[in-house]
Amino acid sequence: MANNNLSNDTRNIFIAVAVVVVIGLVVIWFYRPFEPISNNQPGNQNDNGNVVDNEDNGEDEAAEREREEQAVRETVLTLGERLKNVSLLSPNVNSEIRDNFRDLVTTELLSEWQARPELAPGRLVSTPIPDRIEIRSLQRQAADRYRVDADIVEVASGSTGSEGESRRGIALTLIKIEDRWVISSASLAPYDASDNWLSANQSGVRFRYPASLGTKYISTQVWPPLMKIETDTDFACAVNETDTISGELVRNTTINGREYCIRTRGEGAAGSTYNSYDYATLTGDRLITASFSIRYPQCSNYGAEEATACSRERADFDLDSLVDRVIRTVE
Repeated sequence: MANNNLSNDTRNIFIAVAVVVVIGLVVIWFYRPFEPISNNQPGNQNDNGNVVDNEDNGEDEAAEREREEQAVRETVLTLGERLKNVSLLSPNVNSEIRDNFRDLVTTELLSEWQARPELAPGRLVSTPIPDRIEIRSLQRQAADRYRVDADIVEVASGSTGSEGESRRGIALTLIKIEDRWVISSASLAPYDASDNWLSANQSGVRFRYPASLGTKYISTQVWPPLMKIETDTDFACAVNETDTISGELVRNTTINGREYCIRTRGEGAAGSTYNSYDYATLTGDRLITASFSIRYPQCSNYGAEEATACSRERADFDLDSLVDRVIRTVE
């Protein structure tokens, strides 16, 4: 009987120990420290608790970013291809802006350019003309916004290679609307940022001017222009467009929204015509006058092919817009 009691006591002890061990294991299991899956491990959990492959996810993001950047570049480069089609001085400028830019820009920017064409990129003169846009940098500012810094490359008529090229900076913001990247804002650098333009200081009057006209047949004689600034003076223009005796003609015209009085004196010599010009305009309380002279050859003195090219250059040459651009740089 004593042995049976001892056996029962031993069994009870073993049972008690087993129960304690089981309880301890249960406590350890439920209260063990939580070990999150590291991002450096082959798999990670998504919001649904499913394991995803981080390496594949990174490749997908890189591919999507590459597609984004390519779409942004295509919008900008397409804009550059169409700039030559938009003459900012044309009476049809609104329709030209609409037809060429409406699929590339937001409706707000399109309306702004149509209301103020001088803010839009495009063709101001017959030569040089915008040929393309070259992208300098592209920056992703948000998931739906990019900034692009680029150059509008303008090419002079009849030039070859990079010699006749000039550049004008442009900064663009593009946003994503549905599945398209469109331009929401554009900021054009002044023309004096062009490598082809030089600085002048004439008795304290500072301005910039193109080193050359970008023409093959037409050339400068007195250049850069001589700048004169008068203050507290009236702007009067005695128009004379019919005086062929004195050889001096005076016309009043508006160039890019600014009124000008233009005086022209011509003189022929050795198969060429030399025209002297005075362009005067009132800006604020300052009357600015730019004086210079240009040589125009007699195109008929060339052979048939060059005579045609010479005549075309003369017809396309937009001196008014060029001089206006120079005067706008006067400090």
